[in-house]
Amino acid sequence: MGVSERPSGRHITVIAMHYPPEIGAAARRTSGLVAALTAQGHRVRVITQFPNYLRGRVFEEYAGRLCMVEDRGGATVSRVRPLLFRRQGLVWRTIGELWFLLNGAARAMLGPRPCLVLATCPSVFAPLAGWAAAAARRAALVIEVRDLTWENAAGSGGRPPRAGRWLGAAIVRAARHAALVVCTNARQRDHMVARGVAPERCRVVPPGVDRALLDRLSALPPPPGRRHVMYLGLVGLPQGLRVLIDTARLLADEGYRITVVGGGVEREALAAAAEREGVGSIAFAGPVPPEAVPDCYASADILVAHLTDHPSYRSALPSKLLEYMAAGRPVVFGGAGAGADLVRESGGGIAVPPCAPEEMAAAIRRLAEDPELADSLSRAGREFVRRRHARDVILVDLLADLAPLLS
Repeated sequence: MGVSERPSGRHITVIAMHYPPEIGAAARRTSGLVAALTAQGHRVRVITQFPNYLRGRVFEEYAGRLCMVEDRGGATVSRVRPLLFRRQGLVWRTIGELWFLLNGAARAMLGPRPCLVLATCPSVFAPLAGWAAAAARRAALVIEVRDLTWENAAGSGGRPPRAGRWLGAAIVRAARHAALVVCTNARQRDHMVARGVAPERCRVVPPGVDRALLDRLSALPPPPGRRHVMYLGLVGLPQGLRVLIDTARLLADEGYRITVVGGGVEREALAAAAEREGVGSIAFAGPVPPEAVPDCYASADILVAHLTDHPSYRSALPSKLLEYMAAGRPVVFGGAGAGADLVRESGGGIAVPPCAPEEMAAAIRRLAEDPELADSLSRAGREFVRRRHARDVILVDLLADLAPLLS
C-alpha cells in the first residue's frame, strides 16, 4: 500500500517519549510515520511529553503547564509534563521514564478507542505503556524496537542486574503479545526471536533519511580539504566520545581539527577535560537546528561516529551514519555490531574497533592522505543511502505491514 492511498480512517494511538519540536532522530522518525498515517486518512493521537530533549528543561513555549493537547501536522498531540532532574544518571533517567509510563498509559485509556496502539523506543517503558493501553482498549499492539535500551540498563552497572533482568523480561513479554514488532536491523530481530517473539511477527524496517534532507545533502559541494573532522549528534554516555579527545591528541601536530556538534549529558564534562588536558585541536559546539545540519556537514572533510564497547550496543544502528553518507563524506565509525555492518556493507567508510583512538586516528590519516579512496567511499555511501534508505520508500513497506492491522 502506497503512502498516497487513503483508506477509511481508523483511530491510532502512538506512544512516544520524543516528538517535534524536539530535533532528535527519534522525534523525526516518529513524526514521519505519523505524517504518513494521517496522509492515509487515519486519525492519529500521539501521547508524548512536553519537549525537553538536550535542554534538560521544558521548552519555554510549553513551560508552566501540567498537560495540553495540540494539533500538529494533522495529528492530535497529547502532552504530559516530564519529570526532570538536575542530577544525571541511569537511576534518575529511569525514574523519569517510569513517570512517563504511568502518565502515558493513563492518557491512552482516554478518548476514542483505537484499533491500533504503536509504542516506540528508545523509551525503556514505552512498550509496557503500549501493552497496557492495547490490552485495556482491546487494540492491536505494535512495538518499534529502535535499540535494546533495557539491555543497556541491565548491564551498565547503574542499577541492580536483577532489576534490569526483570525489566527486560517484562518488555519481551509485551513483545510476545504484540501483533507486530518492528526492528531496525537483523541483529535486533534475532535478539527478539531468540527470546520467544514469533518470527513471522518480527519485521526489519531500517532507518531512513527524510527525502527533503536527502536532496539537500546530495547537493553539497565536495569536501573543502582542510583536514576538518566532525562528529554531529548526541553527546551522551553510549557515544563514548572521550575517544575523540584522545584521537585529537594523536593528530594534534598534523594539522587536523575535530569539531563535536551536539548536546547531551557528557558535553560539558568532555569540553572541560579537553581544556584541562591542553588538547586544543578539538572543539565542542552546542546543538544546531535541523536546517543548519547540511551546512555543518559541508564544512567537514571526514565524519566520525562512535559507540562505546558494550555488548548491548552491538544491535544499535546510529541513524547519523546514514546522514553522514548522504552528505557525500567518508565515514569513520568506531564500534562493533550493526553500525560497523552498515559501514562495511555500504562501502561508505572505514569501521574500527570501539574505544581505539590509535586506530581511529590511523583511519582519519588514511582518508586525508588518499583523496581517491576518500572520494570513492563518499560516492559509494551516498548512492547506498539514496538507493536503500530514503524514508519515504521505507515507509511504504512499513505501512504495508500495518495495513492488515488497520483493515
